[in-house]
Amino acid sequence: MFILLFKKQMTEMFRNYFINRKTGQLRTKPQILLFIALFAGVLVFVSTAFLNIARTLAGAIVFTDNEWLYYSLLGILSLALGIFGSVFSTYSMMYLAKDNDLLLSMPIRPSTLLGSRMASAYVLSLIYEAVVYIPSVTEYLRLAGITALNITIPVLNLFVSAFAVLALTCFFGWLIALISVRLSNKNTITIVLSLLFLAGYYVMMYKFQSVLELVINNADSLAEKIRRYAYPFFLFGKANTGDIVSFLLFAVLALGVFAAASVIMSRTFLRLATANKGAKKKEFKETSITAGSVGSALFRKELRRFTGTPIYLLNSGLGLFIAPVIAVIAAFKGRELRALIGTQFGQISMLIPAIVAAAVCAICALDNISAPSVSLEGKSLWVLKSLPVKTRSILLAKIRLHFRLNIISEEIAAIVLGFAFGCSAAETALIAAAVAAYVFLSACTGLMFNLLKPDLNWTNEVIPVKQDPPIIFSMLSNFVFAVAGVPVAYLLSFLHPAAGVAATAFVYAAAALIVFRWINTKGVKLFEAL
Repeated sequence: MFILLFKKQMTEMFRNYFINRKTGQLRTKPQILLFIALFAGVLVFVSTAFLNIARTLAGAIVFTDNEWLYYSLLGILSLALGIFGSVFSTYSMMYLAKDNDLLLSMPIRPSTLLGSRMASAYVLSLIYEAVVYIPSVTEYLRLAGITALNITIPVLNLFVSAFAVLALTCFFGWLIALISVRLSNKNTITIVLSLLFLAGYYVMMYKFQSVLELVINNADSLAEKIRRYAYPFFLFGKANTGDIVSFLLFAVLALGVFAAASVIMSRTFLRLATANKGAKKKEFKETSITAGSVGSALFRKELRRFTGTPIYLLNSGLGLFIAPVIAVIAAFKGRELRALIGTQFGQISMLIPAIVAAAVCAICALDNISAPSVSLEGKSLWVLKSLPVKTRSILLAKIRLHFRLNIISEEIAAIVLGFAFGCSAAETALIAAAVAAYVFLSACTGLMFNLLKPDLNWTNEVIPVKQDPPIIFSMLSNFVFAVAGVPVAYLLSFLHPAAGVAATAFVYAAAALIVFRWINTKGVKLFEAL
């Protein structure tokens, strides 16, 4: 039974690679190989960033007495990325899966179901960890040479350390589930904790270069502190240099932490997975009710789903939180930014309006609110289709949600950044117009991709929000649209610095109207055929 449940879980995680969502049939072997190659290509692309970090550290540490520190530092980084990449998915996979009640009603032991979910989370943690781990091992072997131990132990350590990553990921997921059960406003708590975690991660990455230089300059004292206060990471680093005893000790620690996490989760899984997650009961108070329009009712429905689903909000609305932060920073650092432009970017100063517009649009590209909006209807789509409302109104509500949530924060960021970078009032107005057209375009293209590739048979909200093709296609196309204005501005810079921004705004608006017309015609038919 464990093997069957594990296969089911893995099939759901990677279903897009093997099954055509539209037809429900198995993809051909060339198609499967193509999807796997694309996925591998993305991992390799991300790994190159960490390869540069590994080269910087290796050149300064590998040939010293504390060469184990190289692996210890990158081990900390891989641990952080593994937890950051999989903690929200693990929480959703363990406790929010739509088939929990169904599977637990069958003659299946809760421990077996939990084990299959943990095995799937292990694979996910292993993938995220490998993005950092493999480049670090490759760079070390390139410099230090290959021996039987310094290649065998790191390979084994990858799988062993993944158990430690899994244990910590499950612990944080369990902690979120425990808090969400005890608190009435659990969605808000989950969102706040997640945003704090993300903020800490981005601050760390922002200051990583300075921290890296500090580490290299104080390697000896840092090595002593890790040996004294973070002994497991010392064992991890020492083991990867070829020390068998350190590897065995680290394996005992990692597997021991995993065993402890498994015991804790097995004793609480059934209670947390079947907890009543309904809202707190409220007393009825007689009030007057005002009838609203169909459009406003559909909009409120979409808004409630977005704000009431943490994984949807955090993955598809990250730009909503980043844009105000960027605007505040620009407001306080305007003088420094203008001085930087004058000294470092004098030759391309005519491209500043286009670069500002592209930067704000790139932030908006992180928001894919409309891209999973159809798929998230799931098996309840029939309820929406049975309502006496026009299909156009349903689709328009999804576009309106994306547009309204983005337009305020992105326009504020565009105006503040425009003036902070020394743009004139006319140039700033054109930047704001380009951003507004871009927001409308991204809303329409996201919905278009979802209508072309809907997925209504999910059991976990992670799939339509993070893994389905509409999300990938929407994000990639949004980033392409965002940066396309810069080369256009360069070609038109001989006319006026703002000519490129004006042309970009016109192209965004024209493309958005074309896609919007497609949604109102063919898109409506596709939705009605679901």
